[in-house]
Amino acid sequence: MTAINKWMLAVAVCLGLVADADARAETHEADVVVHGDASGGVTAAVQAARMGKSVTLASLLSLGCAANVTHPIPTLDTKGDVYKTEGPNDPLIYDPVVGHKTAVLLYVDFPNIPQAGDTKERGQKLLAGGKFQKLFKDQSYGKLSLDIKHVHGWRTMPKQNKAYDPTTTEGHREMFVDAFALYPEINMLDYDYILISMPGRGNFAFGERDDKAIPYRGKKINTAVNQGSMSYFTLAHELAHCMGLPDLYSYGDAKGPRNPLGPWDIMCGPATGFLGWHRHKFGWLDADRKTYLTNGSHKLKLAPINGDRGVSMIVVPVDNPEHPSKIFVVELAQPLRVKDADQPRSGGVLIYSVDATIASGQNPVAVYPARGKDKINAAYHEGDSFEQDDSPMSVKVLKKNEDGSYVVEVVVKAPVTE
Repeated sequence: MTAINKWMLAVAVCLGLVADADARAETHEADVVVHGDASGGVTAAVQAARMGKSVTLASLLSLGCAANVTHPIPTLDTKGDVYKTEGPNDPLIYDPVVGHKTAVLLYVDFPNIPQAGDTKERGQKLLAGGKFQKLFKDQSYGKLSLDIKHVHGWRTMPKQNKAYDPTTTEGHREMFVDAFALYPEINMLDYDYILISMPGRGNFAFGERDDKAIPYRGKKINTAVNQGSMSYFTLAHELAHCMGLPDLYSYGDAKGPRNPLGPWDIMCGPATGFLGWHRHKFGWLDADRKTYLTNGSHKLKLAPINGDRGVSMIVVPVDNPEHPSKIFVVELAQPLRVKDADQPRSGGVLIYSVDATIASGQNPVAVYPARGKDKINAAYHEGDSFEQDDSPMSVKVLKKNEDGSYVVEVVVKAPVTE
């Protein structure tokens, strides 16, 4: 290695182009070793390199840049046909979740539950004056925008609400067929998403392949939402189903503890946003804001997931590193929508697992709390450590920075291959 290349290696580490762990793994001899991260030290290193000297620039971690290197995250292996997997979306049901999307919002009641309220007022409340659209814009870092068209005035279903079985796909499909028929002047195929405000029906997102999809004008509609409540976060939860996200609360014969993620995502509780993994799944989180570690020891700087720069998500595989089906994720905790008295200590590091082989509602995502089983206070703070037998890594929270970022040390265990 030439002198200038050695100097460039040091600069590359600082800039996040080479992992600090990789740099430490090789022993370098140098004519000049510059300690410190002040501008004078960097200038001296440049000048020495230009004079033909071999140079090592030390104390790179103090620059706060040791974590900037990123490695691409491979596609998760579902190991079969998994409904609403945490792996890649089913293209036979879901469209890409980036760009400008249009939605139609309809207002439908039942003959046994007639509505007389102003739908303009109802729509304003349901979308919280635009907060619903802003939620998706902010969570996607501007990569997704929603334009919602209202069709105001109540239209009444031909049957009572109980005539449509809420426990079966057939019951929901029949309900949407009848609801769409109330709007002969509207072509539902013109919209990316169909939302129906429907008091007395609960909240439900339909999502099926063509063999079970909603028949409509000789074609099929794969996704639709009916919303009974007036919470825009609940509506966001249901719409996210139509984008491909699973339920992260437990139902049916789900194995293990109930609701293992706690409140940390819109798909399971009173979160203010989506986990980093979901933003990655949707293509919202840029490549330079996430990294994939398969071995070694790493000191990394974690930036807030809601920010616009910096590495915000670390992913470590549990099984085959090239085609993992299960991973662990490290990111910073987001605020929760809970009462002040229940609000956890702000900030901290959240650690959770994601299993692409597990279907919606069967616990595909689980948080690993810092203190026992307290999922609300799950975050790890400065001085805390994480170590679990079933985890592919250990984590130490070394420092909280003034800008809200954290420095963590992640030690990856020997990878499991198949």
